[in-house]
Amino acid sequence: MSNNKHIFQVGFFTGISRALGFVRDVLIANIMGAGFLSDIFLTAFRLPNMFRDWLGEGALNVAFVPMFGEHKGKKSQAAYFASNAFSWLMLGLLFITILMLIFMPLVIMGIAPGFAATPDKTELTILISRIMFGYVLLVCGMAFLSGILNAYREFAIAAAMPALTNVFMIGGLLFAAVSVSVPVSVLFILSFAVLLSGIVQIIILWRRLKNRNFGLRLIRPRLTPKMKILFKRIGIGFIGTGFYQISMIVGIFIASFQVGAVSWLYYADRMVQLPFAMIGL
Repeated sequence: MSNNKHIFQVGFFTGISRALGFVRDVLIANIMGAGFLSDIFLTAFRLPNMFRDWLGEGALNVAFVPMFGEHKGKKSQAAYFASNAFSWLMLGLLFITILMLIFMPLVIMGIAPGFAATPDKTELTILISRIMFGYVLLVCGMAFLSGILNAYREFAIAAAMPALTNVFMIGGLLFAAVSVSVPVSVLFILSFAVLLSGIVQIIILWRRLKNRNFGLRLIRPRLTPKMKILFKRIGIGFIGTGFYQISMIVGIFIASFQVGAVSWLYYADRMVQLPFAMIGL
């Protein structure tokens, strides 16, 4: 009965999140259409989500959660192992974020070379991508905290968190629809809505761990034998989870040469992902 309860909780909140995501995409399509603005936002939004899928919810959790499960019976050891892994994660993501902010023009030219035909489109994509890339630190941190809670069989709160991003984005889109007269402003409203949702999610999950008296904290990262094993498993996980992300980037690369094509591919993919996510995941 206990497992059935957890399966129902995860399925219910995943379903809610995907339904809200569908509403979000309908609003994006209605407010921004499939063209200049939507291409910019969906390309910029793809970058942090790629790292979330690839690292936060992919390779990291696949490697970390089983290893953490070996320690969770001894609370002090579990807290140290989690704190060390979390500190390495934040250090690595901070380094990646700084590099991406510096080299974002090259990144955008690399993944969406077709945007170069419209300089304004390229410049806006770079700016929005820089704003939104801070979400990587937040969403990967959220995935890490969710993994710890899952190891302690707390599934509901972790499963509910992705829905918050959609709630904030829907709120931002509705606000933009009734109060914004300059279409480009929608991009900035959505970008900051995404960042704010990540901050709220981190606060909620961190407080939940604190209420459990779990001593997760940022410490000086140490390369222990356990960390070496974790890094090796993450590397293997990167290979296993990376092919889908690469295919998405290739899709953006090809579609960038036709105005609106990035949006067409995104909307079509979301239609496919809705039943897959609600039933398969």
